[in-house]
Formats: sequence, C-alpha cells, structure tokens
Amino acid sequence: MNAIATNFTTTEVTSPPKTARRILAVGAAGASAGMVIPELAKRGAYVRGLVHDRKQTVAVRDRGAAEIAVGDLRDLGSIDAALEGMDAMFYIAPAFIPDEAEIGVSVVAAAVRAGVRRVVFSSVIDPSISELVNHSAKAPVEEAIIESGMEYVLLQPALFVQGIARSWPNVLETGVFAEPWSSETLVGERVHRCGRRFGGALGRQHVGSSERGRAGGRVGERRLPITSLLRGGRRLWR
Repeated sequence: MNAIATNFTTTEVTSPPKTARRILAVGAAGASAGMVIPELAKRGAYVRGLVHDRKQTVAVRDRGAAEIAVGDLRDLGSIDAALEGMDAMFYIAPAFIPDEAEIGVSVVAAAVRAGVRRVVFSSVIDPSISELVNHSAKAPVEEAIIESGMEYVLLQPALFVQGIARSWPNVLETGVFAEPWSSETLVGERVHRCGRRFGGALGRQHVGSSERGRAGGRVGERRLPITSLLRGGRRLWR
C-alpha cells in the first residue's frame, strides 16, 4: 500500500498471493469480525483487519489477519486508504455508535470509490423498526449497498444465545434470569455459526447483486417465549 492517509497506518505489510481474495474486515477486534477472520484465513483469503486502537494489533493478527490497518471510520481518508487494493469488505458498525447511518453510508461510498466488488454487511434483524435506533440506523446503509452496484449479502442476525452465556452460571445458581421485557415476549435465539456463514458469503465465487443472505433472520432461527428459552438453557451450556 503506497498511500497512507492521516490516522491510518499499517503494520508488517506482506504481499498477498496473486490468487488470494483480498478482504478488508472492519471491526476486526470485535466479536463478529473476530469469528469471520479465521474462517476467511482458512479459505486462503488475504485479510486486512481494520481496528481503531493500535493495541488490538496482536490479537487481530492471532485471528489470522495478514495485515492490520489502524484507522477511524469518521476519517474518510483513513477509510479510503484501508480499502485500497481490496476485492471485498466485511462491514459491521461499532455498537451504538453515534451517526451510525451516516458513517455506514460513507463507508459504502468509499468501497465503491476503491473498486470493491463485494460487500457483506452484518446488519440486524428488522432494521425497519424506527423505535430502535440501533436497528433503524442500519436501514440507510442497506439501501446504500443495494444501490451501489456492488455484489452484496445483507446479514440480519437476531439475538445470539451466546450473549447470555457469561451470566448463565449465575442464572443456574439463583434461578433468576432478568431481561427488560415480559417473560412472554417472543425472542429469536440462534446458536452462533456466523463466523463460518459470514466467511463463506465473502468467499463465494458468484453472488448476485440482488441476493440477500439472512444469518439469524430466516435460516436456523426459532422464535419462542423467554420461558421456553430458559428451559433449554441447561442443555445448551452444560
């Protein structure tokens, strides 16, 4: 990479094999991209991980990234540099980031400028729910991707069961599972296989520009009351 923009640096750059798919993984230090990167590496992809903090470099390298970019999603020059030479992009926004819609749309525009051919966007189930800002902020990003001319897959995950795994021992000990909604509220639960699914979406040879891939939206999801979810919990985390 020749051009290095302000607030963008790379570490230990290596030349990708000529036949390797070059993929930028945004949010490389996060949970979702952290599962995608190893799957891409297994498929022989050359992964550049984009992180915000240089201290995350070693951890992302250990996940299989061949190169690390340190940048800021609000710095367009930073994103342009991170996308330089990339064939595809995995994009997930930081949780509850202010101006998420505007940032996402600008990242999509940067991908188009960079000549990226394919984008996989980890969105959220039901982005049309306007009362949930962290959902509705993803709708403009989906629209920008659809209209971009790039090949794309829009992933709309629901609630991940692994999200409550850390607190589960306490639930078993106390018999109390607390959530800020009625026990009869229908929720989606899905055991995490998204790293493999997301990585496959980036690596497939043919994905039409109108294809929508839903991880946790329609594939492998069940909706059930929280009480039913709890009854199955002992089996999930034994």
